[in-house]
Amino acid sequence: MDITITKKNQRTLVYSIFHLNLAYSSIPEEKRGEVIEKCYWPLLRLIESGLPLAIETPGYTLEQIKKLDAGWLKRFKKLLEEGKTELVGSGYMQIIGPLVPAKVNEANFFWGNKIYKDLLGIVPNVAFINEHTFSRGMVDLYKEAGYQTIVMDWNNPYRFNQDWKREWQFMPQIALGIKSKLPVIWSNTVSFQKFQRYTHSEIDEEEYLNYVDNIVALGKGGYFPVYVGDTEIFDFRPSRYHTEAPMGEHPEWNKIRSILVSLRSRGCTFVLPSQVLKTRDFKKAKLLDLCTAEQPIPVKKQEKYTSIRWALAGRNDLLVNTLCYRLFGKIKKSGVKISDKKFKELCYYWGSDFRTHITEERFSRLLLDLKALAGEYE
Repeated sequence: MDITITKKNQRTLVYSIFHLNLAYSSIPEEKRGEVIEKCYWPLLRLIESGLPLAIETPGYTLEQIKKLDAGWLKRFKKLLEEGKTELVGSGYMQIIGPLVPAKVNEANFFWGNKIYKDLLGIVPNVAFINEHTFSRGMVDLYKEAGYQTIVMDWNNPYRFNQDWKREWQFMPQIALGIKSKLPVIWSNTVSFQKFQRYTHSEIDEEEYLNYVDNIVALGKGGYFPVYVGDTEIFDFRPSRYHTEAPMGEHPEWNKIRSILVSLRSRGCTFVLPSQVLKTRDFKKAKLLDLCTAEQPIPVKKQEKYTSIRWALAGRNDLLVNTLCYRLFGKIKKSGVKISDKKFKELCYYWGSDFRTHITEERFSRLLLDLKALAGEYE
C-alpha cells in the first residue's frame, strides 16, 4: 500500500508493531493453543479488515505456531504477500543481546532468518531490539546479520541525553554502533502503556484519544507509534503479576478495533514501519549515541527495569546464565559452526523468558536439559 505524504495528512501518520512470543515466561505450554486462538487470530482479522499493522515474532514462536495451528501461519504468509502487513524480525529467540557472547547473537540471527525464510518466504529488513535492551555493539551485529533498521525505545535514551530534542522521536534517526550505524525507528513506553490501560479499561476512551491527539499534534509532520508491545495480554492473561487487570465483559480485541477505527476517523493514517523509512530524508537525520554513563545499557519501561533483571533476578538467573556460558564454551571449543543445531539449542536456552517469571515446571526442565547438553561434551 503506497502512502502519498501531503500537508493534509503528514501530521497524523502512525504505526504499530504487535510482538508475538509463545515462549512467554508465565504461559504454560498447554495454553499456547489458546493464546493463538484468543490473541493471534484476532490480530490477523484486524489486518484483514484494512488496518496495516506490523507483526514482530521470534523464529521459535513461528515454529510453535506451525505445530499448533498451521492455518494461522498460512494466513499470515498470505497477508505478507499481499502487502497488508509486515514482518519485523528479532532472531530465533527473544535474547537479551548485550548479556550474551557475540557468537550467540550471530547464531540467533542466523537461525531466526532461516526460519523466516523457510516458513514465510522472506527475510525481514527491520529488527526489533529484544526487550529494547540496547548496547552499541548490537548495532554492528544487526547490520552484519543483514538488517537495515532497528526498532528501539525512545523514552529512556532521551531521558539521559539532555541535548536531544523532543521532536526527534517523530522521525527515524541513526543509531551509533561501534563500527557501524543503522536507522532507528522509535517505540514509546508511554504510548504502549496508555494503549494497554485503555484496552484493559483502566482509562476511558476520551482520556486515551486526548493523549493521542496531543502527542500527534506535537509531532508536527512526523510519525508516532500507537502501539509497540505484547499481543498475549489482550483477551488473555499470562498470570505474570498479581496486579494484572481483570478481564472485562466485552472482548478486548473489539475495543482495539474500535479505538483504531476511531483514530483513523479522526485523521490518523496507519502505515507500516518500512513506509516510515521511505519518506525519511536521512541527510537530515541525527546520528545518536543511545548509551550514556547514567544508562550504559538502555531498556524500556520504568527506571526499575535494567539489564540486571535478566542477569541476576528470576528464579536463579545466576545459575542459568552460568550453565549457558559453560555450554557455550564447550560448543565453541568443539569447533561447531553457528549453522549447527547445537547453536540453535543454545539460543533457545538463552531466551529471556527463562530468566523472569518462568513457571516452576519449565524451570526444572530447563536445568535438566542444560546439564544433559553439557554432559554430551564431557
